[in-house]
Amino acid sequence: MILAYSFRVQLRPRILQAIQTKVSQRPAKAKDWALPNTQRAQRWASSSNSREDYRYFLPVQTRWTDNDQYAHMNNVHYISLFDTAINTYMIRESGLLDHTAITKGGGRPVGFCVESLARYHRPVAFPEVLDVGVRVGKIGSSSVIWECAVFGEGGVGDAAATGHFVHVFVDPKTNKKVALDDDMKRALEKLQVQVL
Repeated sequence: MILAYSFRVQLRPRILQAIQTKVSQRPAKAKDWALPNTQRAQRWASSSNSREDYRYFLPVQTRWTDNDQYAHMNNVHYISLFDTAINTYMIRESGLLDHTAITKGGGRPVGFCVESLARYHRPVAFPEVLDVGVRVGKIGSSSVIWECAVFGEGGVGDAAATGHFVHVFVDPKTNKKVALDDDMKRALEKLQVQVL
């Protein structure tokens, strides 16, 4: 035990120095990966956390296992709530996703998540029943930016958390990007909002 501890103490400064050297040698770029996208940050800073700004809602019962040692829902569950609400809309409400056909190697294009983000505004906890709001922020030629919010019990007040989910639609057989067809665009436009 003492040997392992002493090895870790001796090794750690060398690892940190190597990391610092590598980072300092990295060329400066206008769009560094570690910096937030300015337009996205501005959009989210100005977007509303109000329930009225969302078009689709899915009620979700929190579970005892959602709470962490701080007696509120752990942060990892919010992205899962966003994903569940988005996919419920795509399967039940819009026909955008045929999950039975996907398992057989066919069907409509599927959305692969290429980015997700959650911002936390206030805690929620079991046994609350939450409302997960979904809207569409932007429709691209083969992608969509879903914007989501979690509202506490009864949907009263501003969002407890907000975030986004970016899907790129691909052919389920080849996993190659495909253009959104007119039916898909119409289904997405039902949830689209313009946030200044």
